[in-house]
Amino acid sequence: MQENMNKFSILTICTENYGDAINFSPPSWLRLKSMEKIYIYSDFDLQYPDDRVIILNEIKKTDDWLEVVGLKPEILNRFIRTYSVVDFVFIDIDCYITDDISEVFDNDFDIAPTRMNVKNVSANNGVFFCRNNNHLIQFIQEWMLLQTKYIEKSIGVKQYAPSYSQLSFSEILHRELHNKTYLNVFPLSASVYNNEADLEDDWLKKIKHTKYKILHFKGRRWRNEELVRKILG
Repeated sequence: MQENMNKFSILTICTENYGDAINFSPPSWLRLKSMEKIYIYSDFDLQYPDDRVIILNEIKKTDDWLEVVGLKPEILNRFIRTYSVVDFVFIDIDCYITDDISEVFDNDFDIAPTRMNVKNVSANNGVFFCRNNNHLIQFIQEWMLLQTKYIEKSIGVKQYAPSYSQLSFSEILHRELHNKTYLNVFPLSASVYNNEADLEDDWLKKIKHTKYKILHFKGRRWRNEELVRKILG
């Protein structure tokens, strides 16, 4: 059965201030039999002892969180124009995968994001599944342009709040989900594929009552050894 799993790659960004996450999350990704390669864009001399991990030290160094999250469409654009990877997942470096996720690629989509069905909350761009095609390229170009407009209007420019990157991402995807202009959007359960919460106690309750496959250790929670043990054993 495992031979029939959909093969996919993983794309992520790891800046130096998140550098220690490299020893936490990627080992969980490498355990997936369906995963072919991991592409990590970084701003420092990052090394990883596995030939399935490709390190691309191509990002300009910055400590500005907003700048880093704003890199996502630019990195996506660079990645799909450089590598002939068809199916891939963009995933934040602080996301831990607990089970196979290849079943997502059984579905017909250009992009499969999470948290699309929560009222008055933006779609989350910490985890999204992609197919490298012309529709995705068009989406990335629009995302980069809309990000710039949000910045010019000072929308989503507060640190550690919904960013201009996430808000512009969400605006396009919600429009395309309903209007189907050019992009085939397939919403995924955030509880399963991007399980996260702002408050730690809320997150622990959520984990207890959901069947998750991707845990998002936001707020540098992977550094809390007691919390990690409580969740992962």
